[in-house]
Amino acid sequence: MADLTSHWRKLYDNKYLGAWNLWSDAKGRYVEVRARIAKVSDELVIGQMGRKSRPVQLHLMSRKGPFPAPMIVTKPTGKTLEILFGPRPADWVGKDITLGVVIDKKVKMGTGAVLTIKREAGRDEDIPEQPPPPELDLEDESGAREPGEEG
Repeated sequence: MADLTSHWRKLYDNKYLGAWNLWSDAKGRYVEVRARIAKVSDELVIGQMGRKSRPVQLHLMSRKGPFPAPMIVTKPTGKTLEILFGPRPADWVGKDITLGVVIDKKVKMGTGAVLTIKREAGRDEDIPEQPPPPELDLEDESGAREPGEEG
């Protein structure tokens, strides 16, 4: 018989990490968890209605060992990872993150508890300065501006 005293989503065969993985039966609430990114992949995912995609996925480790399933990187979590560690997923491997849960988050089918990556306080100063992309660098090497551009 299944454990009916835990989070109901744990009763299903879940292929990917979700908010339910951060539910603490002992505390009766969601908890924050520190994890290390062990691997980043883009393995094939078959979603609802057979839709195929290759989202970025994080394979995580905790002090107790590997997480039971990979975490799919949504656009909001991807933006957080970019702020923390840069835009290249390969650079995220070996980095430590804090997972948390946002309750009553708007999702496609209403609202729910959503797994998220917390932005650590004080990390902004750790982000290396990046030169602007070439298409945004409007000055040539002599410092002259494009014709019609005001300065």
